[in-house]
Amino acid sequence: MNSSYPESYFHQLNEYLRWQTERIRNLEGRIELIERELDSLKGQRGVTIERIEYKFDQLKVETLEGTLNVGLSPTGLGAQSLDDATAGGQAIGTNTARSESFARIQKQVYDYLRRSCPEELADLEAMYGVEFGQDFSDFVIGDLKGQAAQRIEYYLDSMVDPKQAVLTMEQEQIITDKVIGDIRLAMKQYVMKMNQEGGAANDSKGGK
Repeated sequence: MNSSYPESYFHQLNEYLRWQTERIRNLEGRIELIERELDSLKGQRGVTIERIEYKFDQLKVETLEGTLNVGLSPTGLGAQSLDDATAGGQAIGTNTARSESFARIQKQVYDYLRRSCPEELADLEAMYGVEFGQDFSDFVIGDLKGQAAQRIEYYLDSMVDPKQAVLTMEQEQIITDKVIGDIRLAMKQYVMKMNQEGGAANDSKGGK
């Protein structure tokens, strides 16, 4: 009995070492596979999503998704595209003083959109016999807010000398008034368009 103990022990040890070796090989194979997959992923090109533009007559508004072009960027409101609103080849806002002017103008425009714009839009609806409904009106105003920053940049570029680091209070107010004027014109043109199309606004919100 005792004489067989060493043989049994070494047999078990040999079996354990064999199992351990197979386990190591298996793990090495899995690591190698993972490394190849990582290299393959690194070599893949990223997916690029091109710019998407929407128009009211192409958008299903009942889902309240997408971006509405309500008139702040057509050629009738400025010859230069809002995407090209730069000064001296550099985007507006890189100058600290001009960035502060931008922030003050933006605050005034946002205050107008929050406080006065809903009532003005409702007045236009009543004037032209078009009814949007609260959700759709909020959507329109929210989209106008999203477009306001580019409009401010456009006027900063077109009305202020790029070499002028600090805007005067008068210049800031002029730009504020112009952006608010563009918003009012955009709302009026859209409501008139809905009126001419006869009930399009009501249909867009799912009503009759």
